[in-house]
Amino acid sequence: MLLAFALLAVPAPHAQSAEVMQVYREACVEGGLRLTAERGRVVRWEELPEFARDLRWGDLEPDRTTYVAMKAPPSTYVALTHFKPGNRAHLASECIVASRSIRIEDAAVAFFEGTPKAHPIRYLPWSRWWDIDVPEQGYRKTLWVASHSKYVVLQTTLYDRPAAAAGPR
Repeated sequence: MLLAFALLAVPAPHAQSAEVMQVYREACVEGGLRLTAERGRVVRWEELPEFARDLRWGDLEPDRTTYVAMKAPPSTYVALTHFKPGNRAHLASECIVASRSIRIEDAAVAFFEGTPKAHPIRYLPWSRWWDIDVPEQGYRKTLWVASHSKYVVLQTTLYDRPAAAAGPR
């Protein structure tokens, strides 16, 4: 709840935070990252920093994952994963943006954006991990900070169908 109150006093994002927010919006909200040679490039898993190699959802086998190393903003990575249809978690896709170039306050703005009446869940009082799970609308958003690497991670996961249509999960 403190996170929501903190948003009320957040100034405009600094330039690199705004760039990361735009990458997240394009890749994870609009579903189309505009990638140019000046902005970034598709990379192999082996080219990612060690931290970014673990950006996966549990032990689910992906159908395909595309990794992008952004040049602008720097220290920013995108993982776009599509899951095999009919998987046990009912996931369709996942989009993750991990960056050292965004302030947590700015990431929180992106986290809440487009999510009316959000009620984030914080699993442990001391953790820096929040989820907004809206299965009836077909998605879950996650915001977390990896304290050991200083990456701020924004994630949007799409279910294969809204919970109302799918029945119990």
